Amino acid sequence: MTDTQIEHVTPDHTAPPQPVSNDAGAVAISGPAAWDLAQKIARTEFVPQALRGKPESVLAAILYGRELGIGPMQSLQSIHVIDGRPGASPELMRALVARAGHRIDVVESTADHVTLSGERCDTGATATVTWSLEDARQAGLIEIRDGRPWARSKQGRPLPWEQYTRAMLLARATAELCRALFADVISGLSYTVEELQSIDRPATLTAETVDWHGLGWANQAEHDVERDRIRAALADVDGAVRDELLTKWAEMGLAWPLSRDQLAEWEQVAASITDQERAVDADESSSAVDETGDGTGNSARGATTRDESNPAEPVHEEKRRATGPNMVVPPALLAEVRSAAAAAELADLEACEYLSTMFGRAIDDLEALTAAQARAAVEMLHQAAASTPAPEATVS
Repeated sequence: MTDTQIEHVTPDHTAPPQPVSNDAGAVAISGPAAWDLAQKIARTEFVPQALRGKPESVLAAILYGRELGIGPMQSLQSIHVIDGRPGASPELMRALVARAGHRIDVVESTADHVTLSGERCDTGATATVTWSLEDARQAGLIEIRDGRPWARSKQGRPLPWEQYTRAMLLARATAELCRALFADVISGLSYTVEELQSIDRPATLTAETVDWHGLGWANQAEHDVERDRIRAALADVDGAVRDELLTKWAEMGLAWPLSRDQLAEWEQVAASITDQERAVDADESSSAVDETGDGTGNSARGATTRDESNPAEPVHEEKRRATGPNMVVPPALLAEVRSAAAAAELADLEACEYLSTMFGRAIDDLEALTAAQARAAVEMLHQAAASTPAPEATVS
C-alpha cells in the first residue's frame, strides 16, 4: 500500500507564501467567440487526436480550463475526458498547486519508488506520499519479472509502466498527494489520465486474459482467422487507398483484438472507402476515353497516340501513365482544391509550394495529387484561408 502521512503543523516561516492570482491564465472568451475559437482549433494538429474534429468537446475542455484559470491551449493539452470524467496530467496538477502558493517537493526518486512531500501555505498542513513498484503490482498495473517491471498490451507491446516506470510512479504519487492535501486546488481533476484509463482495465493484458466470448468470438483461433483476412485484404490495395484506410483505422482508435461488432463496423468503413476509390477510377476512365466528344478517343488534355500493333493500348497519356489510373485526382475534386486555393489567395504554383510544405514532399502540379491527397489538400487550404493573414508562398 502507498505510504501517505498527513500532519498539521504550525509553519515556522513568519510570512507564508501567498496564493498566486489565477487571472494571468484566464482567457476572456464566451458565447459566439468561444464557439468560433473551438471550431477553428478543432481542425488543427494542436488538438489531441481524441478531440480533433469535435468542436463541442474542444469547447467543453476550454470552458473547464477557464474555471481553473488556465488558457485554452493548455486546457486541450492537459485536460482529458475518459468515460465522462475529467482527468489532468500530473504536470498540470503540480502547476496548479504551485500557482496557489503551496509546495510539492520530490523527497526521493529511484528505480523502484518515488516519495513526495507537500505543504499548504495557508494552514501549514503537510503530507508525504510514497508510490513503489510493489504498489503498482498490487494494483494490477505491472508484474515483476526478474526483478524488473513488466507491463504489456494485448499485442505484446511494452506499456508506459514498463518503459517509463519512474515517470509513472511520479504521476501516481502526485495524484495521491494532491487528493490528500490539495483537493480544493485540483477541484474535479482528482485523477490523472493514466488512472482513469486503468480503472476497470489492468495494464498487463495477455492472450490468456482476453475474454474472447465477451468479444463475440468462440475462441482466439476464430478471431485470428478474421484478423489475417483483414490484413491480407489491406495488403492487396494500392498505396493511396492503403494510406487512407490506415488513417481511418487510427482515427477509429482500433487495435487487435477486435470485437465482432468492431470488425463489422470496420468492414463497412473500409468498403465505403474502396467503393469511393473505384467510383473515382471509373469516372476518370470514362472521361479520358473521349474528352473532346468527337468520337476519336483523343483526350482534350493532350493527344493520346496508339500503337498500331496494339490499337487498344495508348502509347502515352502523360499524367495517367505517370501516376497510374488509381492515382489521378477526379476533375470535381481538383476543382475543389483550386477553389480552396483561391479562397486562400494562392495561385496554383503557390498552392503547390504550400502543400509541399504541409505534406513534406514535393507537389509540382495540383493535377498530380492523389485522390486522398486532394481531399486532405482541400481541408488544409480551407484552414489556410481561415488564418489571418493567409499563408504566404514564394514561387521561384
